Amino acid sequence: MKKILFPILILAAALSLSAQDFSIARFKGDRKAAVSFTFDDGYLDQYTLAVPELERRGWRGTFWIVPTRIDHWGVKPLMSWEQIKELSDKGHEMSNHGLTHAHITQIPSEEVPHEIHDADTILAAHTGKFPITYCFAYGDCNPDIIKMAAENRVGIRFNQKTLGGSNTCTSLTGDLKKAIDDGEWLITMTHAMLDGYDQFEKIEDFTEFLDIVKKYETDLWIDTFENIASYTELQKATSLSVRKKSETTFVITPSCSLDQEIFKLTLTFRVDRKPSDSVKIKQGGKMLETRKVKNRWMAEINPFNGPITVKYIQSL
Repeated sequence: MKKILFPILILAAALSLSAQDFSIARFKGDRKAAVSFTFDDGYLDQYTLAVPELERRGWRGTFWIVPTRIDHWGVKPLMSWEQIKELSDKGHEMSNHGLTHAHITQIPSEEVPHEIHDADTILAAHTGKFPITYCFAYGDCNPDIIKMAAENRVGIRFNQKTLGGSNTCTSLTGDLKKAIDDGEWLITMTHAMLDGYDQFEKIEDFTEFLDIVKKYETDLWIDTFENIASYTELQKATSLSVRKKSETTFVITPSCSLDQEIFKLTLTFRVDRKPSDSVKIKQGGKMLETRKVKNRWMAEINPFNGPITVKYIQSL
């Protein structure tokens, strides 16, 4: 009998757990940093040149579309609605860059809601997806307009780094490494590829940076602006309440005040430091798929789906 009790007591001591052992990763998959490739104005060569390079590497981008500028803008060729719908269907984000690309602080106040919201309606009619992000044309905005644009959205693009023109691979590589070191989100902004505003001198200037990002892919979550904005806002807004049910079982209850009709991504839940052979994580009556990296167990949880049960299992 003593031989059975002894390892059980050792296990109980080893599993002296606390609330600090449970957390939500800063980025999905517990990656060190995140990257979003975003493209302004819907230039046709984004479709013909940028998209194939992104897709070749398994990535998707965000394209900020001006619904009143389709097919061409003056003499500059732009994407058609058919091309925009195609990219949307393939998982790229086609989102709102304003109805007319106006300097929004300079138009009459009664036109501001139309500049923001009418573009949503038109994009949804052509893609079947209602935009839940926004990008101000020229970066022009003020606090009141930001508040209006942010309603029912997961994010607005700010703090982007230009990828194109004179700002190409060398400087962006430094920004990438800093994002990895600091655990941040790098958002690139590209206009024309080879025919338009802030264009590259040659396509290799673009693909060279993509190849560098690819080398760091194991450290990075590379996804659309919408997905990363949604996750990071959810991560910041979700708290965890921990209750000890037994020596090896804990109940963690997530709480989040955000709108679950808009914020729909799962969060990467982490269980740290324990020397158990395995962990079972359950939520909503279902066992979740778990994965282990070093001494950390992880699973994807829904912050709106009720308590999470974590049970440590160790062979004796």
